[in-house]
Amino acid sequence: MGHYTREWLVAQGLIPSGECPAPDSVYAYANSLQRTVATAQFFITGAFPGCDIPVHHQEKMGRHGPYL
Repeated sequence: MGHYTREWLVAQGLIPSGECPAPDSVYAYANSLQRTVATAQFFITGAFPGCDIPVHHQEKMGRHGPYL
């Protein structure tokens, strides 16, 4: 899914092909449940391979984030 999303973003001209996006242009957030953090990390890795894009989440694992 991440790879597909990257292809779509490139096709729309939103990110350059073959380059990492600017650090301030991507923000990834997952609630603190282990499975959602892992899913977000796999998505970001697929969408932006080789790029250093962190996945943000609440520090305490196992609890929903503030938006749920």
